[in-house]
Amino acid sequence: MIQKDGIRLTGDGESTVFQFSFKVKGGISEPVDTSGSFGSGDNTITLSSALNVNDRDWIQLWGVCHPFSKDAGTYQLGGYNPTKDELYKIRFGEFVQVRDSHDQLSLSTMSPIVYPKYQDNTSDLTETIDGVTSAQAVKVNFINGFRFDNVKCEVERNSSFDRYKFYYVKGLRIDNINFQTLDNEDGRWLRICSCLDVDINNCQNNRDITGYTGGASWNSYIIGAGSMEVSVRNCTFRNQAQTIDFTPAVSNRFNDDFPGSFVGNYIVYTNVSILNCNFINCSDAATTHPGGGDSSTKAMRHMEMEDLERGLETT
Repeated sequence: MIQKDGIRLTGDGESTVFQFSFKVKGGISEPVDTSGSFGSGDNTITLSSALNVNDRDWIQLWGVCHPFSKDAGTYQLGGYNPTKDELYKIRFGEFVQVRDSHDQLSLSTMSPIVYPKYQDNTSDLTETIDGVTSAQAVKVNFINGFRFDNVKCEVERNSSFDRYKFYYVKGLRIDNINFQTLDNEDGRWLRICSCLDVDINNCQNNRDITGYTGGASWNSYIIGAGSMEVSVRNCTFRNQAQTIDFTPAVSNRFNDDFPGSFVGNYIVYTNVSILNCNFINCSDAATTHPGGGDSSTKAMRHMEMEDLERGLETT
């Protein structure tokens, strides 16, 4: 596990072969409840108790409103299958940077808040989330400036786990990686959760499907759980399914690393782009869903897609 700023893992291209996994993990404080009500367009967040932050520190907000419900108004981001359980009720959420920390219970932010209804009660909501009675905030301790580039990654069996995991990383750069899966088992190369400012560029993603034509979760990348400002550029994908999977519901994998934050980190992702990518023999180019079956969820805001062989599919 890597927990230092400014680390770069690099090689000499095809001659450098990685056959191991790693995790890059930042951290968060214990959550505190918000106070009063604030939301989209505001530049002040109010808290019930102090987070002990300084100017320019980062906070992650977890909302009280369910973004698939009509309570979200114009910010409703999709629908969900009402026959499913609370697992698929997620929260608005976003990163904000502190401008002025002088008053620890009333913090001004560097930029306006994106989402609505960060409030300390559910009295005006027609649909609530079990166990969520107030919006919350956590102080974020990002790992800053991690770079991974110019290597070939291969694995004989990539089944049912995530090869490279990134939690609370800011300024993540993944460039010129040749990801080679040498069998046709389910699995994925990248899981990116609650990261800010992510750029994946010029990567090759290939899966050997000799003798097999199925594969529901041949994901190359899973991106979700509150990630913001994510771009995937100039990449080629072959023989994948649900190739780039935008998934706010991150199952128990996130909870294993952040015990107790299970509900808090089922949150939306914001400002993502897929630019100039090729999807060859892929059943899905990009998918967006909360996981677990037939939901029509589209839990993202501001997605840009350009020059794709196939477009976005929701499940």
